[in-house]
Amino acid sequence: MYTASTRLADVIFGDYTVITLLNRFGITLGVGDQSIGAICAERGIDTAFFTTLLNIYTGSSCRQADGIGMDFIKPTIEYLKSSNDYYADTALPNIERHFRALHDRSVAENNLEFLWIFFQELKTELHSRIRYDNEKRFPLLSAMADAPTGDSCAELAECPECDQAIEDKVDDLTSFFVIHLRGEYDQNLCMAVVTSLMALEKDIKRNNVIRQQLLRQASGALTCDNPG
Repeated sequence: MYTASTRLADVIFGDYTVITLLNRFGITLGVGDQSIGAICAERGIDTAFFTTLLNIYTGSSCRQADGIGMDFIKPTIEYLKSSNDYYADTALPNIERHFRALHDRSVAENNLEFLWIFFQELKTELHSRIRYDNEKRFPLLSAMADAPTGDSCAELAECPECDQAIEDKVDDLTSFFVIHLRGEYDQNLCMAVVTSLMALEKDIKRNNVIRQQLLRQASGALTCDNPG
């Protein structure tokens, strides 16, 4: 489990995919030999909150007791908003740009057209969840954290099957590329698409754990009036 005294560089060397999480906190590469606690102090980041999310994200701690507490509900919402922005503004456009080039530069005798359509379905479904989060679920959670009231709220319920559906779509698309891709294609562009999809898949899965801990904590502790 990572703590405030852990050297942040060692975290990155152990799992480079945490770079996306660090970026959401405004932490970029060039961390030197500083500890997590020192870097958080420099940037005004709550060290306990940062290590909590880092440990959940990396799988170092998934126990509820080490998870998201009431004090962390609002900062977790902001983190997940940042994650949604990353998916919508960076990850999906990057994959689509390379995928479109791969599709356009490839010969007809392959199944990239099918994979392109499947990617568009994935993009639509992920954008739909992002819109619901950003327009309804997260504002409601934030408002309730400020002023909880007395009735239950369906929008706070966990939806592991919804999150799983998106995970499955990314996983299926990656698997199609690895197992079923046929015909001639640009290998460099294909590598860019597949590695980006794999990175997206891992990030979504890890953030879904954080999402579910947030919703579990919030739905158990917060209530609301007139959720409609």
